[in-house]
Amino acid sequence: MVYSRLSASDPEDLPRLLFLTPERVLASGGLQDKLAQLNSRNLVRRLVIDEAHCVSHWGHDFRKSYTELGNAIPLIDLA
Repeated sequence: MVYSRLSASDPEDLPRLLFLTPERVLASGGLQDKLAQLNSRNLVRRLVIDEAHCVSHWGHDFRKSYTELGNAIPLIDLA
């Protein structure tokens, strides 16, 4: 369902907000591709990484997937 919604040709049919865990983003090359395609159409406005309070409290390795997000973010190319 999510992939089909992310493939909509009409921007009005796209989700306005999408909550994803870092594990989901990192585990799915297809999802990374969809996000990159949306970004190439200038349809990604923000990428928000929640739980920063946990990182500052327990350290950067409290969940391994957070340390690996840097590998996925260049694929999305939000710069």
